[in-house]
Formats: sequence, C-alpha cells, structure tokens
Amino acid sequence: KRPDQVAPSPMWTLDKGISFSLLSRFINCRERFRLYSVEGVRETSSSKEQMDFGTYFHELLELHAKYPNISPAGISRKAQEQEFAVPYTLPNGRTVKLVGKSDEIISAKDGTLWVQENKTKEKFNEYKIESSIPFDLQTLMYCIAIEKLFKKPVTGFVYNVIRKPTHKPSKVKEKVLDPKTEKMITKS
Repeated sequence: KRPDQVAPSPMWTLDKGISFSLLSRFINCRERFRLYSVEGVRETSSSKEQMDFGTYFHELLELHAKYPNISPAGISRKAQEQEFAVPYTLPNGRTVKLVGKSDEIISAKDGTLWVQENKTKEKFNEYKIESSIPFDLQTLMYCIAIEKLFKKPVTGFVYNVIRKPTHKPSKVKEKVLDPKTEKMITKS
C-alpha cells in the first residue's frame, strides 16, 4: 500500500454499469483499472483537491445554464449533473448498463435535444475540440445513453470551456510584418 492510497472499498461489478471514466481507466492502464475497480484501491483526498478549480467552475456553469436569470451571488446549490443508467446491447447480444452524469440535457423549444458539457482546460484550441467530438468516447457514450433515455436523436453538443489559470504565464505570440524583409515573422 502506497502512502497516497486508502484502504480498499467494495469491488466493482458489471451490474453496477460502465461509465466513461471507468472505461477510460481501463483503456489507459489495465493494471490501474484492476487496482481501482477490482481491488478497490483509492487515492487519498489530497489528489482530489487538485481538481477543485475545475469542479467549482463546472458547477457554476451548470447552475448558470439552468438558472440564467439569477446572479452568481444568488445561485444556491439548486442543480446537479443529471445521472443516467440505460441498458445498451452490444453487437454480440450481451446487454450492459451505461452509467454516467451529463452536465445538462437541453430540450429546445423547437423539439431538438442538446447535451451540454462543461470543461476546464489550461490550453484549448476551438478547432481541435470541434474536430475531435465525433471521436470522443465520452461524447459518444453520452449521445447513445441520452438518445435511449429520451427516445429521440441528440441534435448536438454545447461545450462551455473555461481556461484554467496556469502556474506560469503563457507567452503570447503574434505574427507581424517585418518592414525590412516584408515577410511575416512571429513576435513574442
């Protein structure tokens, strides 16, 4: 047992369902998945504290989406992520339960269904986010689960991205015209 681990808790079983984070843990490292899911080894709360910034903004974005007319000072803990647990039949015929928490499910006035995701990132590129969505396992899992839950197709996703402050300031680079060579150069 490492010093940053706590005593094991009850083991995970398939009947509890498969979440994106669980599947992601398995894809990233099968041994860490086994230790976490089968043996019940957990990290201490000190590692959780590193995620506080993202968690706070995440909750504020959810509340703002749900109560847009209430000021930040007036918002209390009225909303939480919307949990889901839906059966999904795999190509081999076996049925598993997809479980997770969607930040917000928006049923628009025109009848369309949208899924909102709130993210915090130190650096982000709008083009990369947009182009990666069709291949993002979490997005695809949520889409399948929510379509099954609401029995209609998801029209799209709304992403709220908040830039997380870094420990050292990033250098802003800009392209300028060099008057001597009349070519574009990168200036810090």
